[in-house]
Amino acid sequence: MSESPAKQAMPSASLVPALATLGERAEAAGYMDVVDWIRSECTGYRADVPAYRRVEGLPMGFNPMKGWIPLYCQNTALLSKIGTHGLRQGVGVIEAAIASSANGRALIHQTGEAIAIINAAAGTNYAQVATSIDVRKLQSLLFSVASLADRWQMQIGPPATPPTALSVDLQPPTA
Repeated sequence: MSESPAKQAMPSASLVPALATLGERAEAAGYMDVVDWIRSECTGYRADVPAYRRVEGLPMGFNPMKGWIPLYCQNTALLSKIGTHGLRQGVGVIEAAIASSANGRALIHQTGEAIAIINAAAGTNYAQVATSIDVRKLQSLLFSVASLADRWQMQIGPPATPPTALSVDLQPPTA
């Protein structure tokens, strides 16, 4: 019996190779909706993100003299909206943010339009903007991805040959 993507991946190994393997099997079996979902999870979302990718964080700007500093604005509703957003970054970026986290918080760097929106809301003009997110929230997001991959794997069926990825026990993140 093959290991599930969840057991192949977290916490010590990346989820990306397990998703890629599942994507190949899904494509061979004609599950193109699964292939599209896996592609989005691995490379990032270009449009709307699933509900499990909506997490709350604190917008941060990079000050060359002081490092990363919190961004505040008078409009708390707008701050909440930009602080709670769907993470479009791929699973590998989220895993890297968790790996380099400090004090239980990880920085997810923003790009393009997100930088402009955050700067406009905070009345700032930072070239580098990130969202500081509790690592447990990001671990929960990855757990959701792994669980969904497990469901798809059960529907698609076992691979022709057993996977060679490292097997680890997956536990849901603790609060």
